Amino acid sequence: MANLPSYDSTASLQQTLQILEKLVGFNTISDQSNLPLLAFVQDYLSQHQVEHQLVTAPAEHAAASDKDKANLWASIGPKDTAGIALSGHTDVVPVVGQDWDTDPFTLHITQDKAYGRGTCDMKGFLACALAMMPYFAKLPLKKPIMLYFSYNEEVGCTGVAHLIRELGQNLPAPEAIIVGEPSNMKTLSAHKSMLYCETIVTGRGGHSSNLPQGVSATMIAARLVNFINDMLVENQQKAKLLSDDSVTNNFEPPYTGLHVGILEGGTALNIIAHHARFLWDVRGIAGDDSKEYPRRLHEFADTELLPAMRAIAPESDIQTRFDHCLPAFEHVADSAAEMLVRRLSGDNSVNYASYMAETGLFQAAGFPSIIYGPGSIAQAHQPNEWVGLDQLQQCLDFLAKLGQDLCD
Repeated sequence: MANLPSYDSTASLQQTLQILEKLVGFNTISDQSNLPLLAFVQDYLSQHQVEHQLVTAPAEHAAASDKDKANLWASIGPKDTAGIALSGHTDVVPVVGQDWDTDPFTLHITQDKAYGRGTCDMKGFLACALAMMPYFAKLPLKKPIMLYFSYNEEVGCTGVAHLIRELGQNLPAPEAIIVGEPSNMKTLSAHKSMLYCETIVTGRGGHSSNLPQGVSATMIAARLVNFINDMLVENQQKAKLLSDDSVTNNFEPPYTGLHVGILEGGTALNIIAHHARFLWDVRGIAGDDSKEYPRRLHEFADTELLPAMRAIAPESDIQTRFDHCLPAFEHVADSAAEMLVRRLSGDNSVNYASYMAETGLFQAAGFPSIIYGPGSIAQAHQPNEWVGLDQLQQCLDFLAKLGQDLCD
């Protein structure tokens, strides 16, 4: 270890900010292509002789959301042994309707913060990983360091699934995966599951002065939304009764959450609404079956709502579909990923994330994983999103330790 090349902390931060400026400049909102960003990354990796390739959705699994997008895999170091992967997504959330003080796609550095869409979630981590490649290239690595850059994380983690399918098949399986989601450079050992739901209500339209002859889809939707809220309140009350439960108390909030994000329906004030829909999600704690909630909703609909609706309008209906059923990331204290990060960082705190990440998918595929990255989730998805320069520096210093450790 004494003869290893020296690590220049200051120069690494400068390089990170230069790369971050480039990454932020690419509009990679999830409905946009990430290929221009990946072309920049590929050119950068080629300059430093880092092996890399794009991983796209195979034709039989490709969806419209996969068009003009790809994952990127890269590796530096020996090829005959499992290594450590640094993983992050390239897509960002929209800026429409947000009040930004600066151009979201132009990096602005003010004192100790770097502003721009994705600086925190999670191009800051990607920039750190890329900035360290020249240093990694100088090290006599005994194990490879790999990069996994995914797409469509923000809309259901659909892109990374195609990369995971290749691991252990056409690409080497990792020993451990560090997912650099914003965690304030604290180890996050678990996160909740995620279920996306859409409920569609079909009623019968008519003049609003003639209510007995119609079925208002919007008013039925309101009763369904209220039932979802009742299930949420039930979970909150259970959490209070189980306040000493070591599994739920590590989450904030310490219960399965239910949330209706979009509710729409109707055409005019004086027309009984024929149609309504709402989108809702379930963020489940470990051990809680998220699919139980749409089942309970339909039990309520079948017994309490549909009989009266169909007595007036036989064509009335309530349907719920769900997709993007993403697994929880469960705490495995002795996993290779957790033990590695704790040993190098000295962080022995136990922290859980209520947000969803790709970590659960990696774990479900059998790959030890951990969340550890710069920035705070409080800044993610916000106008004037920012990441602290101190967090980027801490991430770089950790990655330098990682590289040095893999030479031992």
